Amino acid sequence: MSFPSKVTFVVHFSISILFIISEAAPNFRSYYCPNGYNFTPNSTYQSNLNHLLSSLSSNASREGGFYNTTVGQNSPNQIYGLFLCRGDVTADVCKDCVATAAKAVVQQYCRTRIKAIIWYDECMLRYSNESFFSIMNDRVRYYACNDQNITVLDGFALLLGSMMNDSVTRATAADQPGATKFATKENNLSSSITLYCLVQCTPDISSSSCNTCLRGRVANLPDHCSGNEKILVYEYVPNKSLDNFLNDLEKQRTLDWSRRYKIIGGIARGILYLHEDSRLRIIHRDLKASNILLDKDMNPKISDFGMARIFSNDQTQENTFKIAGTYGYMPPEYAMQGHFSLKSDVYSFGILLLEILSGKQNSSFCTSDPSENLLSHAWKHWKGGTSLELLDPTIRDSYSRIEVNNCIRIALLCVQENPVQRPTMDSIILMLNINSVTLSSPQRPAFFLQSGTEQNMLELELDQSKGKSILFSVDEASITEVYPR
Repeated sequence: MSFPSKVTFVVHFSISILFIISEAAPNFRSYYCPNGYNFTPNSTYQSNLNHLLSSLSSNASREGGFYNTTVGQNSPNQIYGLFLCRGDVTADVCKDCVATAAKAVVQQYCRTRIKAIIWYDECMLRYSNESFFSIMNDRVRYYACNDQNITVLDGFALLLGSMMNDSVTRATAADQPGATKFATKENNLSSSITLYCLVQCTPDISSSSCNTCLRGRVANLPDHCSGNEKILVYEYVPNKSLDNFLNDLEKQRTLDWSRRYKIIGGIARGILYLHEDSRLRIIHRDLKASNILLDKDMNPKISDFGMARIFSNDQTQENTFKIAGTYGYMPPEYAMQGHFSLKSDVYSFGILLLEILSGKQNSSFCTSDPSENLLSHAWKHWKGGTSLELLDPTIRDSYSRIEVNNCIRIALLCVQENPVQRPTMDSIILMLNINSVTLSSPQRPAFFLQSGTEQNMLELELDQSKGKSILFSVDEASITEVYPR
């Protein structure tokens, strides 16, 4: 077993002064030393470890704030170690931090453990009996989140994402051996508040590996920092969310076809903005009726970005070993393999479209066949030539036959099993203009995770050794909550 190599200060950000450099004692953050890996006191390994820590401490004034070395000749007593100081600290601060870390890791935190890593604000120190130099592996992670309440600020998420992307680009620009992979950025969020960002990798890994690791950690920030520190922009919406109408028969009757068609188009344009027109490419990952809010004019607004991921402009997909989302809206490649992309949101949009057309939610859908869900029900009618039977009875006197059939076809194209066969959001916008394109015929979608009347939130962790999905928790709601905005 080896430690991950890597990124030390994966990402630092806060709405406060971040880069305060002083002669005060180093600020301890965390440590990690796995159980079951111990050396015998007064052994050769302990002697080598003492020499290693002494060497690291004595080299802590080096220019660049980074040093790695090996002590001992043969396994199992050979030991590898390094330190990395934050790129903006002075040599004296670095030296003091490394000395403090070298002492604390063996006297206080990890004692007789063979492998260890310790984090301070100013530096990190790590050692192991297995070489980890020049290897990028991000399995061990430490997240430190702001636990204070933060004033709600418009534009925070966009500014943060832009700053992080710029910082990662600059930190990984130089690929020559030993290049300092460090960058900072600051921007005014308001007249009185400045946002500071910092990213850094150890200089021994490649720029490509550094880029991969940093962007992965930036993308994971919403999942790991979603408490009081999470920034949400609120906007009062008197009509609440779309599911508020779908779950109330009287309110549902107020949604005539023209209003529904307007909502469909508005949602599509909103997703297209996130995918293509925003300064940042955003994958929402939790599109559902309760996250579509309706203003006083029934204009839809996409809400709750707690699970959203930021992609670089040329990035189209990503993998995760932890799947979180709402049962019934997740595409099969995400639920079963952890793959998500722009087409993941397209799949969710297809389910939303079927709900708007039918007036029924996937979560409460039921027929005489307990194995049938909204998707399989829609496909049965499409193949049987009875598509209009899917339509909500409350609008059967107000709909446009051509528009409805067009929307059903679009919905079924969106939920194709193969993501490549799903349309992009810009093509969906064109499809909604019935005179602009000739629509292709959908293939049978995947009817996976069918549960009849249930629709629970899933969290799945992929078994990397067997390539299978394992259900490890079930809840009755989505991983995120709905807030008006």
